[in-house]
Amino acid sequence: MCRNKQISRYTLYALILSGLLMTTGCRSEEQIRIQQTAKAVRALTDARTRVVWAEDVGDNRDVFARDVQLRLMGYDSDDGKGARIIRRETANYSKPLITPRGDRVVYTDFDRELVYRIDFDGTHHRKLTRGTALDVWLDVRTGVEWVYVGRDRVDARGDPYRMVYRVRLDDPDIEELVWDRRVVGTDNFQLSANGKRASGVFPWPNAGVADLSDGSWERLGNGCWPSLAPDNSYLFWIFDGSHRNIAMFDTQNDRRWEMRINTAPGIDGYEVYHPRWSNHPRFMTMTGPYKHRVGGNNIRGGGPDVEVHIGRFNEDFTEIEAWTRVTESDRAAFFPDVWVESGLTLLTERTDEEPVVKREKPADTWPVVQDNLVFIWEDRSRNNEINDQRSGEIIMCQVEPEGKARYGRFFDMDVRHDRFVAENAEERLVEQFRGSPEFAFEALITPSGTPSDTPGLIAGMSEGPDRRNFGLVQQGDTLYFELRLSPNDGSSELEGRASARPGTRGSASLQEEGEDHATPIQQWELFPLEANEPNHIIVSYRPGKLSAWRNGVQQVDQEVEHGDFRNWEVVPLLFGNDLDDHADWPGWIEGVALYNRTLHPEEAAMKYTRYVERLARREHPESAVVEARLVLVTEIPTPESIEPYRRALTMNEYEVLEVKEGNMEGDRILVAHWVIMDDRILDTAERAPGQIYRMTLEFFDDRPELEGEWLAMESDDFLLPTYFDIDS
Repeated sequence: MCRNKQISRYTLYALILSGLLMTTGCRSEEQIRIQQTAKAVRALTDARTRVVWAEDVGDNRDVFARDVQLRLMGYDSDDGKGARIIRRETANYSKPLITPRGDRVVYTDFDRELVYRIDFDGTHHRKLTRGTALDVWLDVRTGVEWVYVGRDRVDARGDPYRMVYRVRLDDPDIEELVWDRRVVGTDNFQLSANGKRASGVFPWPNAGVADLSDGSWERLGNGCWPSLAPDNSYLFWIFDGSHRNIAMFDTQNDRRWEMRINTAPGIDGYEVYHPRWSNHPRFMTMTGPYKHRVGGNNIRGGGPDVEVHIGRFNEDFTEIEAWTRVTESDRAAFFPDVWVESGLTLLTERTDEEPVVKREKPADTWPVVQDNLVFIWEDRSRNNEINDQRSGEIIMCQVEPEGKARYGRFFDMDVRHDRFVAENAEERLVEQFRGSPEFAFEALITPSGTPSDTPGLIAGMSEGPDRRNFGLVQQGDTLYFELRLSPNDGSSELEGRASARPGTRGSASLQEEGEDHATPIQQWELFPLEANEPNHIIVSYRPGKLSAWRNGVQQVDQEVEHGDFRNWEVVPLLFGNDLDDHADWPGWIEGVALYNRTLHPEEAAMKYTRYVERLARREHPESAVVEARLVLVTEIPTPESIEPYRRALTMNEYEVLEVKEGNMEGDRILVAHWVIMDDRILDTAERAPGQIYRMTLEFFDDRPELEGEWLAMESDDFLLPTYFDIDS
């Protein structure tokens, strides 16, 4: 018995020793990995580097950091610990940020809208303020660190905020309002070194740079995850809808170029996410690869393979010249922020620097004179803002496509298939015009195809032909103008005015102060339009006088009824069709302006001249008609899976069988097709592998309006020529 017990004891000792040796071996392997990662990070940045991120301890799919199954993680290249837990308690750690000195972390509990602060070593955890943390910034003149927070969240796509405050990190009772001119999204509101400018979406998908010193901003493109260089170079990027590339902008010298960022080892061409500039201009971070498709893209799929990567720009910022991976685990890593110690040194050296080259406004600035301007929509690439003459507020004028309407090659409204609607404009416009007896409308319109015998609404405030405040209408090749006029007391109607159609229609009246007002809609024939040619149109009214210009030349100058707009109805501002879909007008529209004043011949001529200068610089790309066999089809997403986007394209791979018209490159090509518009899958979206399709194609890069649109693709052959199916 004793011998057996002794043998058992020896066996137990051996097992314990074996386990200790195995554990020591595992620890050695882990230490080797930690050392290798630290060496790689140091080789990339040549400085001490820290990283924070939110780790998903749930299903690895909380890509937007909205759930509570997250853990706050950190990494320090110089402490020998590797990736480690900063705060073990599972909670919501939305968008963690390393403070400018690198010693603390700020994060947000998103649902509760509370901002917290914690030391990098996990100590001194405390609630800081209310809101959502957007960025952190150091004022090197005073040594004060600030946290910029968004407040007053808007119930809209992208969860934007109406106001941005900055709060002192060490004294959160001190705060200052820094932005309230436009709603702004969270990713990425990021400041320049001097604190004067910030990147952002204003709101999504309008990406650009805000000037915090005067409250202005410049729209630079369409997309998500914009980012601003942390020095004063004002370099800026926008992340594209395929989640693989960024468009880089030199905002001071008006230059722009594309850059792939899914080239890091281990990404293998898959999608990436959470791109963000570090505190040093040469380094950025992102997460990936995203391999698991959910709906139409891989982002929502998350997955255990999603790791944190750091990239180093070359000196010209034209490509990422080197990458390294920071994390390696079976838990997804989201929302990384990178701090490089030499970036802090660079910040203190360059804060007072300003760019030498200042970009001048283009000579063709339009609309020249902005007095009494109440609505403007130049094109989608512009800010489209006005200073409200009554409130003094900055008003954003925005239009949205409905149905199959889309933006054209020149960021114009393409209304050949459906209409555009101005957002939240009707009440303000009615108020503006009720208080003025004068009206003017301006637009550049290009009719397409053969003129219709039925009236088509080009633009107007309308719910139908009998509920219309004003309307620019084409019937046949002739342009008409319609205006709801309430006769002035004591005025007499003029007889014998020129009109090709009945001059007055009855209308539903608007009840105002208990009275029933007769509000007839007047109609005037203006002049013929040129099909498939740009027509610069201005129509102006003051009591007793109607004037109209085409391409800077006055065509109409006639006496008409005296009236005003006191009985205008609150109806939407529409382009391309009425709400009843019985007034379809096919064509393109841009350069829209509404004034509550009269325009004069000299101003009309000047406006046209400015647009001619702009049109003269436009390039019209070549197209090709091909027959091609579908080789690889991309799965069509669901509208729910692409939110907050409302439109989507898919990229399919084809084998070219015959070029019917024009010229093109390659026997194998990638072609982008529209598959979702206005949150609906198109009838033409489905395509079958092996089938032959006839398509009219243009180079994808020649269609800048597609930049930033949601794009899904299965093919990983990124070197194939890429086209856009213009008939999709």
